[in-house]
Amino acid sequence: MSRNETVEEYLKRGGHITTLKPSPAARHIIAEASRQSTQQKELIPTVPWKDLYSDGTADDPQYWKELNRKMDEVLKKT
Repeated sequence: MSRNETVEEYLKRGGHITTLKPSPAARHIIAEASRQSTQQKELIPTVPWKDLYSDGTADDPQYWKELNRKMDEVLKKT
């Protein structure tokens, strides 16, 4: 089973990490990433589920009274 060494372990045993100058392609990628991060993010509007699946009667107390009355009638028949 092979084990990968962490950066901290590599440095503790005397290893050195050097960096190279970015290539032209890498500079382009970095510039594009910074340009995208500075742009305004698009906001996506959201709608509550209640608005999608309600015809507006769910907030009406009379609706619930009528529904309860009808359900009582159905339950009495069974």
